[in-house]
Amino acid sequence: MKRYEKYKDSGVEWLGEIPEHWGNTSIKNVLEIPITDGPHTTPDLIDEGIPFISAEAIKNGKIDFNRKRGNISESDYELFSKKYVPKLNDIYMVKSGATTGNVAKLVDDVKFTIWSPLAVFRADGNKVIPDFLHLYLQSSNLRNAVEISWSYGTQQNIGMGVLGNLNIPIPTLSEQNKIVDYLEFHTALIEEIVSEMQKQIELLQEKRKALINEVVTKGLNPQAPMRDSGIEWLGMIPEHWKCLSLRYIVDILTDFTAKGSLGDLAKNVTYLEDGYSRLVRLTDLRENLNNKGIYVSKESHEYLSKSSLYGNEILLANVGAYAGLACLMPEIDYPATLGPNMFLLKFNEHVNRKFIYYALLSSYLSGQLINKAVSSAQPKLNKEDVRSCLVILPTLSEQIAIVNHIESRTTKIDQTVEELRMQIEKLKEYKLSVISEAVTGKVDVREWKA
Repeated sequence: MKRYEKYKDSGVEWLGEIPEHWGNTSIKNVLEIPITDGPHTTPDLIDEGIPFISAEAIKNGKIDFNRKRGNISESDYELFSKKYVPKLNDIYMVKSGATTGNVAKLVDDVKFTIWSPLAVFRADGNKVIPDFLHLYLQSSNLRNAVEISWSYGTQQNIGMGVLGNLNIPIPTLSEQNKIVDYLEFHTALIEEIVSEMQKQIELLQEKRKALINEVVTKGLNPQAPMRDSGIEWLGMIPEHWKCLSLRYIVDILTDFTAKGSLGDLAKNVTYLEDGYSRLVRLTDLRENLNNKGIYVSKESHEYLSKSSLYGNEILLANVGAYAGLACLMPEIDYPATLGPNMFLLKFNEHVNRKFIYYALLSSYLSGQLINKAVSSAQPKLNKEDVRSCLVILPTLSEQIAIVNHIESRTTKIDQTVEELRMQIEKLKEYKLSVISEAVTGKVDVREWKA
């Protein structure tokens, strides 16, 4: 695409040059109402009621109502509506947590309300069309500004005042519409390719899980004598395998707050952008610790010594949407400690660590954990929930053989999945660059036609 004929300096380092005839102002100046958020209190969540939306539902530029935090009563809805009532074309940005900076636009006429991690942008249509603002808030320029501006506690967060003061370039309304048309066409093509790749990943993951399910419940010898486990949802298992509660093989089951109260924790643990010991959170594990982390001082690490990590431990998410998800800590050569919302599990000498990890990934054991977690309004596991889960256990030599079999069979699957994920990330980066170039005027799309 060609560039505009003349540019001017925006005066903002992360924005750079913009077309000479474009305006440039703070985001707060193009909004119908000041940036707001949802309630800062935690409501009682109920089985049936009005959807209550938080950060986990903001995905791929849209609100996924299937990922709602829960439902609230009509009386709570009326109370929260005194602060904010959703309106079509409102735009939401996650302002705290692992997904800070993610945005979504409301396109469905649905009765719902939001929680405090979401900031609301309502475009003033006389100054900026909602779709243009939505695209700009997705741009890599604005994303970089958010990352430069956010602060850390136990997780990153950014204030609504800071968001409102970030700059936005303003083309004419006719140009905004043209830019939106151009970007909707091109991003749809990219999203179609990404969707196909994600389907391939899902099929590969289903194949991987089916393999793990089969061998951790039936073993490697198809001719082995079988017996009824006595558990309806488990069925037949090898005759000589044991069926017992996790409590009989777990030596250590601890968490981030295991030593002292929450008040003690606040007094004794200081979070740092750089420090002596890395605080390993679920979001870090999902990035295999390749992301920017949060750290604690040597004194804080010593206070949390019961949850020190050395590499290769089994960690289990115990709160929120991922409750019941098992992770294997990678190898490390630096001090680390367990972060919030996870359990650290260590097992006795009769158990191969990797065998139990694969069992925790299987449907029969992960299903037990998930069922226990969702029995409360806010998905949560306590230590007794974990200890009471049933596990089937072969001999130690069989456990090792099963681990070797799984790893030999899943290596190629894992490599293919990783390659697809890398391609998806590159496509997402490309999508952001296409958006950024258009909404900041680096390309002139005024004469573009589909």
